Amino acid sequence: MKCRKNNWLIAGLLVGAASLAGCDADDASTPSADAATTQDTAGDASAGVQLQSLAKASQGNTEVELLAAGPLAVGYNRVFYRVTVDGKAMTAGTVDQKPLMDMGMHKHACPVEQPAQTADADGLFAGAFLPQMASGMSGSWSMDVVVTPAGGQPTTVQLGAVTVAASPWSKTLVVGEGEMAERYVVQLRWPAKPKVGSNSYDVILHKMGSDMMQFTPVADATIADNVEMPSMGHGSPGNVTPASQGGGVYAGKINLTMPGDWRLTLTVSTGGNKLGDAVFDFDI
Repeated sequence: MKCRKNNWLIAGLLVGAASLAGCDADDASTPSADAATTQDTAGDASAGVQLQSLAKASQGNTEVELLAAGPLAVGYNRVFYRVTVDGKAMTAGTVDQKPLMDMGMHKHACPVEQPAQTADADGLFAGAFLPQMASGMSGSWSMDVVVTPAGGQPTTVQLGAVTVAASPWSKTLVVGEGEMAERYVVQLRWPAKPKVGSNSYDVILHKMGSDMMQFTPVADATIADNVEMPSMGHGSPGNVTPASQGGGVYAGKINLTMPGDWRLTLTVSTGGNKLGDAVFDFDI
């Protein structure tokens, strides 16, 4: 399995375990300029990060390899694709991710950030994959990639099963009941190791379609934040409420004044109507 250094800012594994069977449990979009990453502390560059090959497959004359800085997990994963056509590296064209969770009785997709139409300096197409639930007894993820070279025809390459681990950085808000219920996926692009002091982070908000296959960024929400340390009974000063950056991304900052247990509660509203509270508990 071959690794390749990459000079991109790797933002990756934001997460939260959730089952879309109920969609009321824990469950993106361009990073803000000061966005947190989950491979480094906020604001640190990731030059020289070794990418791991997670899957590789071919169809006809097209080969696709999926790489990431580490194992995939529920939430925001920065991913990279190396594409060759007729044995030559593709540097321009579209690489469309088509993830699918098979739960037996039903299937669903998840939010994605499709790669740009040109490869980076290392010949990789960078995007993001944002699963809402982990692989396991409830179901399994697979990834198809539709490759269309500039001026060429599309080819679907089936990468097969991809393993997604559980992590705590995502929630699903359910508004209403039954078939009329609306579901919103709330995920954090968050430091891998939150530190004492100010931490930048992004809230990434999508509305899930009724078919569970379409996820639309929500750019007009209002997000109120509340930061507290439950064991000590106090909050913290100097927090910055998440503000819309467009494309369903809201940039904020959280000030953690001491080590210990912390809780970040995000109250999400649209059009003056509350959608719900996304509560994230963590330790530093």
